[in-house]
Amino acid sequence: MAPRVWLILAAWASACAKPAAPAAPTADAGRDMCAEGHLQSPIDLHAVARRGGAKLGFDYRPDRLEIANNGRTVEIEHHAESRLWLDHRPFKLVQYHVHSPSEHTVEGQGFPLEIHFVHRDADGRLAVVGVLVREGVEEGREELAVRSVWSHLPRQVGQVEQVEAEVDPLDLIPPDHAHFFYKGSLTTPPCTEGVLWHVLATPLPMSAEHVAAFRELYSDNARPVQRPDWCPLKAAALAPP
Repeated sequence: MAPRVWLILAAWASACAKPAAPAAPTADAGRDMCAEGHLQSPIDLHAVARRGGAKLGFDYRPDRLEIANNGRTVEIEHHAESRLWLDHRPFKLVQYHVHSPSEHTVEGQGFPLEIHFVHRDADGRLAVVGVLVREGVEEGREELAVRSVWSHLPRQVGQVEQVEAEVDPLDLIPPDHAHFFYKGSLTTPPCTEGVLWHVLATPLPMSAEHVAAFRELYSDNARPVQRPDWCPLKAAALAPP
């Protein structure tokens, strides 16, 4: 084999070397994982294959709004039997919440907001669908859904708004489900790893007025981009949306 090829392979092996084993759990294991975990989120998505992971099957149902300001973000609890299907395995939608600015970036580009739809399967495994938000014109059912949620944003920490109006969370999901896939973590303590991340490649348009309204409550509740320890070449396999 030519020396140059050996050099390339050696560099690749070094970059993709298995990380050192984590330290034994301590009483503050959650904080240790945030600081020392090897698959932490969010990341810049330039190294992740687009259309990676399983095909996304959305089986969402409308639900009455229960919107809470928990001191970290605005979170919408979801009680209807809504599910995300991944490879014929159902993950129940538990809640969705908002970060400002976006936590994930695409080739270094950030976005004003990012919505996370958090799902859990029967074994407790987590799958999150991330929707990046850009400023633009809201239309149709998306416009109605955004207005229904944003008109009831709780302004005080600990405040919960119970709203009779129903919103289908699918109206906040762009119709193009092509996405970036990788295995990462929660972005808030305890930063649990093993989370299946699916970040949609198409951003959701939202008016400057609504972006500003959320940023009045939380203008910087995003975790900075983390540096993944796995090899980008092996981050994900190509798959349909």
